Amino acid sequence: MNEPLVLISMLPGGLIHALFVLAILIIVASAFLKRIPLVNKYWIPMRIAGTLLLLFMSYVEGAYHINQKWIEKGKEMQEKVAQAEAKAAEENVKIETQIVEKTKVIKEKGDVVVQYVDRVVQGDTKVIEKDMSEEERKKFQTNIEELKKNLAQCPLPVLIIDMHNEAAKIGAKGEKK
Repeated sequence: MNEPLVLISMLPGGLIHALFVLAILIIVASAFLKRIPLVNKYWIPMRIAGTLLLLFMSYVEGAYHINQKWIEKGKEMQEKVAQAEAKAAEENVKIETQIVEKTKVIKEKGDVVVQYVDRVVQGDTKVIEKDMSEEERKKFQTNIEELKKNLAQCPLPVLIIDMHNEAAKIGAKGEKK
């Protein structure tokens, strides 16, 4: 169905314009040929051929210009896609940076909690208590005493607790995306 348009799109623009002008020149030349005695019998076929060529070339010119507009729109869309891809790449970098920062913050908070628990379990609470107010210190001491009492009455074997603690220290494997 689009074979003529495909053929037209293969022709250079200068040739299409030249054939259009040639059709006009043939029509004009046919008017002068009827005055020349030797070739005056050919003016009617030339006028018909020129008119048919002019009609066909009008169609071809229109198709050529429409094709050029679509090519232009295609280039504009390719530019927009390239800009969108560049913007998406920038946003991906921002998102990856945010994810890395959040992961780092989570790991740091986890390390702080592990250090806190280790100090509480080992009984080294002086570092923890040094920045507390008197009220917080009393509450903390109450919690420590309750913890020691619960540790003494704990029915779990120490081996299971140690294995659980070791498992908590193992980091996640694989790259996070």
